[in-house]
Amino acid sequence: MGRAIFDLDGTLVDSAPGITGCYRAALAEMGYQMPPDIGLPAMIGPPLLDVCRGLLARFGDTRADELARRYRALYLQWGWSECALYPGIDVALAALAGAGAELHVATAKRTVYAARMLDRLGIAARFASIRGSEDGGAFDDKAVLVADVLRGGAGPAAMVGDSRFDIAAARANAIPAVAVAWGYGQPDEHEGAVVATEAGELPGLISRLFLEG
Repeated sequence: MGRAIFDLDGTLVDSAPGITGCYRAALAEMGYQMPPDIGLPAMIGPPLLDVCRGLLARFGDTRADELARRYRALYLQWGWSECALYPGIDVALAALAGAGAELHVATAKRTVYAARMLDRLGIAARFASIRGSEDGGAFDDKAVLVADVLRGGAGPAAMVGDSRFDIAAARANAIPAVAVAWGYGQPDEHEGAVVATEAGELPGLISRLFLEG
């Protein structure tokens, strides 16, 4: 049928409580309070170091590596577990798999956390691969990560995500994108993508894109 590549945070999983909680706690460890005007799109979607640079810039602090280290330590302890599947996701994935689609995850999150989350939520086995960023910065660029997921395969493919990073990664790899309206991305980030307003629409939209491809 084809390969459907899914973003994780804001697409499959509502992970905002764990992510925002860990950023807040990591900032507190460095003596800062979370700025009240920081929205979810600024914290969920971009690479970790980019988020840390943006947060610390408010305080004239350049220690992004230190904030990232503290964030990762907290996320490893408890942040990864504060998440839940979006309604209808498990049913949509089952329908796609039943129709013969090969499912993958491509996320800015560290691979180890992504695999742990999806295993806890009971859907890890649905995916042919679960891929994320790695130590040293490998695959921090979503477009590069998606290209690596696609490498060696054949046939139609589509990217499913909620943010501009997902849409841009699809465009960079010349594959169509489905933007999900329930995530953390804003509507103006979804230009050029087919939009799903609920998870139940995903099997039909992805199947149509495969046929068009």
